Amino acid sequence: MPHPTDPTAQRLLAHIQRMLPDLPRILGAEWPDFEDRLQTLLRQLDTPDVKSVVVEAQVLSLFAGYPRVMKSWQDTTLRGGGGQVTERGSAGAWIAETFQSAPSVQPAEPLTRYTDLRCPRQVGLSGEFQVTVRLTLRPHAESRDAQRLSALPGTPVVVEINAPDFDLTEGSTRSIALPDNRDSDWAVFGLKARNGGSFKIRLRFFQGNNLLGQAQCDVQVVAQPLAVQSHPQPALPLTFDAGATPPKRILCIALRPNHLEFSLYVDGVRADLSPTTAPLRTNPAAYMRRCYSRLSQLAKQTAGGVFDPAAAQEVKELGNLLWTDLIPPALKQIWLDERAAWAKEPLLVVSDEPYIPWELVWSNEAESDLPWGVHGPMSRWLGVDEMHPARSGPGVQLTLSPWAALLPGDSGVSFLDKEAALLRRLLPGDGERTPAAPDQRAVVDLLAGGECRWLYAGTHGLPDPGGEGEGAALLLAGGETLKPEALVRTAVLAGLRKSRPGVFWNICHGGAGSWSLTGVGGWAGRLIDGGASLFLSPQWTVTDRAALAFSETFYSHLTRGDGKGVAVAAQQARLAAQDSTGDPSWLAYALYAHPNARAGA
Repeated sequence: MPHPTDPTAQRLLAHIQRMLPDLPRILGAEWPDFEDRLQTLLRQLDTPDVKSVVVEAQVLSLFAGYPRVMKSWQDTTLRGGGGQVTERGSAGAWIAETFQSAPSVQPAEPLTRYTDLRCPRQVGLSGEFQVTVRLTLRPHAESRDAQRLSALPGTPVVVEINAPDFDLTEGSTRSIALPDNRDSDWAVFGLKARNGGSFKIRLRFFQGNNLLGQAQCDVQVVAQPLAVQSHPQPALPLTFDAGATPPKRILCIALRPNHLEFSLYVDGVRADLSPTTAPLRTNPAAYMRRCYSRLSQLAKQTAGGVFDPAAAQEVKELGNLLWTDLIPPALKQIWLDERAAWAKEPLLVVSDEPYIPWELVWSNEAESDLPWGVHGPMSRWLGVDEMHPARSGPGVQLTLSPWAALLPGDSGVSFLDKEAALLRRLLPGDGERTPAAPDQRAVVDLLAGGECRWLYAGTHGLPDPGGEGEGAALLLAGGETLKPEALVRTAVLAGLRKSRPGVFWNICHGGAGSWSLTGVGGWAGRLIDGGASLFLSPQWTVTDRAALAFSETFYSHLTRGDGKGVAVAAQQARLAAQDSTGDPSWLAYALYAHPNARAGA
């Protein structure tokens, strides 16, 4: 049934016909743009299966953005007379021409836009303030709430403000046009507070009868608001050595009392994101201990080499959970849009949160068969905290000699002879300082000596059974152990600061983070604070077979001299440790280093 003969369409066109002669005068310079948008909406009435009531709602949404046009519409509809549309005068001719010559409008692809909401956090009782909003191509850093919306092009979006505790000075709705390739103009609402206290302001976004989404913010009303101070975007909270190029992308993750806060820097410049946070509803330490316990069970379960597809799927599902629950929407979208670049360019994750395995984050919104730690070259470093307000970044030069290996023969670890042969084949033979019996005294003396630039341990990691220690202890010769807390000894600290070693503990749970009294503890925290240039270790149980495969590939790439950096070596080692059994060991390794760090003499 042709829509121009539909009663609703006829009534709409009749009212518009009566308004048209006055619209150029009412709108002035805005008339050409308004006319074009109105014609685009009305042409839909000649499109099969389009409901005229929806078109009418869209036209009213357009009118709502122009108060004088809306008043003219109201006056016209109150006068009545919605009969058949005639062709008398210019108005009738204009409408007739629209429907006689316009081609049918094809369904348009939706546009993705983000809410850029600006509102003071604190306002005074006596004065007026503004809430402004626009729709942008990308999330913006200053937005109070950046929600992702899907909207149709060519049709304005109507914004409705819901602020029951405030007086609105100029109505509760605004219309926002959607340009194809730029951010929209601002919609501005004026408000006055009635009472003091904390209140929510909500905005809803419509196209016709369709609710696209909503955004909200909190406002505190006080008698005397604090003076507004500008807060510049924080600079990159790491300092790199002269001549050291920072990685292409640095993702900073800060742990707050009840949420994680994310900032992304690209080529040293903070990305234009909304403030991205992930609320924490549970204790991440307890949650990740349960996850690590399950991953350790899966590793032991697959140690016999029997294929277990359920185990492989369970590991991927954990990575999907981390992506879904922890990665904010704006950051997800950037990764999805740029995932091909992330696969090639190095990423450094800087976090003061010690528990979450960021290497295991695994998108479930795109065809991605690999988690972050294997999708591209990735490494970590520790973030700033009260004790380290401007932490030194990792260096780019690794020295592999002198070196020492801790391979206690009575540890029960398989393949120790192969690991020893591998190290002696790839590392400088005249630089070996391996103790004959790697017991506690020998290892402490080795660390305090400050000579070794590379330290490797192939043994067992023994987590504290009560969960009160900082991390897994190294099992040494004769059943002795060495805990991370031992690194605070004066002599050991002096040795670490002198040698700045690279440290690879190929032990179960060695990379699992934990808290000290004032910040990140465990091996990573103690070694990096002591001056280590690299730390590499698994975060949960790994099988002996996977540990050997990882070690072989890592050292092979590290010493190859191809200039690709240590993060690529770890990425390739993870792939080499992957097998068909579903063993999660290949994803257990956490690398703390500059991703572009390279080994030299």
